Amino acid sequence: MDQAETVSRRVEKFADLMQSVWISRNDYEKRVQVLLENMRSQVVAWASASFDGTYQYAKSQSAFFAEYKSTTKRDWVTERQDLVSLFGNIQTKLRTYSLKPYVPSPEHSPQALESQWQALLAAEAKRSRQINTEIRSIKDRLQRRFAELADGFELQLRQFSSELAAIEGPLEEQQSRIQGLAEELKPMEKLFESISVAEQDCLDANVEENDYTIFSRQDLEFELELVQQAVAKKILFIENQIVSRNMTNLTPAQLEQFESTFRYFDKDETNTLSVSELAAALASLGIVYSEEDIDVINQQLEQEYGATTFEAFINLLVDITEDQTTAEQLREAFRGIAQEKNFVTEVDLQLAQLSDGCVRFLTQQMPSAHDQLDGSSADEMGAVLDYERWLDDAFQIP
Repeated sequence: MDQAETVSRRVEKFADLMQSVWISRNDYEKRVQVLLENMRSQVVAWASASFDGTYQYAKSQSAFFAEYKSTTKRDWVTERQDLVSLFGNIQTKLRTYSLKPYVPSPEHSPQALESQWQALLAAEAKRSRQINTEIRSIKDRLQRRFAELADGFELQLRQFSSELAAIEGPLEEQQSRIQGLAEELKPMEKLFESISVAEQDCLDANVEENDYTIFSRQDLEFELELVQQAVAKKILFIENQIVSRNMTNLTPAQLEQFESTFRYFDKDETNTLSVSELAAALASLGIVYSEEDIDVINQQLEQEYGATTFEAFINLLVDITEDQTTAEQLREAFRGIAQEKNFVTEVDLQLAQLSDGCVRFLTQQMPSAHDQLDGSSADEMGAVLDYERWLDDAFQIP
């Protein structure tokens, strides 16, 4: 090989080396520039980021942050490591050929890359804390909001219960006050809806326990229903008492019996009786009708009252009772037992098959009529009783 070829080969080999180094340096500087710009942009974006106060937005930021760590950051970690290796390879190649080391500009130096990387890590840690703090803060606000609504709602329910228990006085005044209380109770349903929304916000934020209140939505729903039922029952009770008070042709004992019977058979507490309930209620009082007659009675009550209400039931019993207990009907009954005499004897009562207790009661309560008989007749008949005078006294007939 002549000298010319040796010289050419040496020059060409050196040129290839320098070109290779130049390409590697160029690649390094471009890639460092891109990585640095990306990291700076991310740091600036995090620094200027804010929250809108909602849990959904905070969680979306948390999701974006998690995605960044599993994708973008891993790409940057890989790129950073590749650049460190590339820079080392360039220096090794230069040292191998005793060439001057590569000294990049300050903005592209490994020190600049490391400095920016540390800045990125610091900003990343700060962003993570911001997101977690915001989520905790929102959860705390949601708990406090629900607790505030729940405690206030429960307090109002207790006040309603206290007012309900304190209602007294004339029936009309009680009726007016309880109806006013029922109107005041209506907005509570709207307020309960806001409590349901607040609870759902907590659930959406994965808040299942609340350290600021002992009440849950289910607790408050149950208490609201109890108060509503108590008010409704009180309204019906007052209405029924007014009906009962106006039934002057019934004794207090009868009213109590009829009212307790109605309440017992009003299973669904609607203050009305169905056909079957009406039949059962009347039967429990010893008043038995055929199915056809019950249907007719029920239809008549519905036409007059709209349904078999307490008022309708009481008026029906008044009609039935009046038919059974008028003074004239009783007088006719005694005349039949006495066989048209103006007096009735103990023997007459026994022959009428009245119970021993009933006979004993009547002989003790009815005034004597012995003055209407001679001595021998009175002795044969036993007790002689003046039913006419007894009925006049019982029904206050002058």
